Amino acid sequence: MALLYETGPNGEPHYRQDPIDPDKPVMFTGNVKGNIKLEDGTIYNVSDDWIEVESHAHAGELSHHIGVRHETEGHPAHLSRSHPDYDPFRDEYHHTCTEACGGLQRTADQHAEQFIARIGRELPPEHVDYLRGLYAQANGGTR
Repeated sequence: MALLYETGPNGEPHYRQDPIDPDKPVMFTGNVKGNIKLEDGTIYNVSDDWIEVESHAHAGELSHHIGVRHETEGHPAHLSRSHPDYDPFRDEYHHTCTEACGGLQRTADQHAEQFIARIGRELPPEHVDYLRGLYAQANGGTR
């Protein structure tokens, strides 16, 4: 199936399938590039900004992988950790799982632990436990 590029009325890019297949979502991959392997072994090359995927389940799982890559590699709309004005509470990218993430969906406690692991090195040690509790409480965790 072809993925056609068009320009919208305000000059914005649009991509559409030809012919349209509602069972195969077209998704924006952003600045993450390269291959991503899903749990079922399917590999998607996300180097193009827009790609067609085989199912809504694949779209959810692929979105999860892209979000996690942004957590580990950074996001272009957020300041880099090496930037002198970096603030972990403002600039740290955080992917929040939903049921669309499928089997990869993280619990609130897992979210809290991973968030703390990423930004904990930026904080004084006495603030890490306090932040862990606040984050988990706000997101339904048990800490």
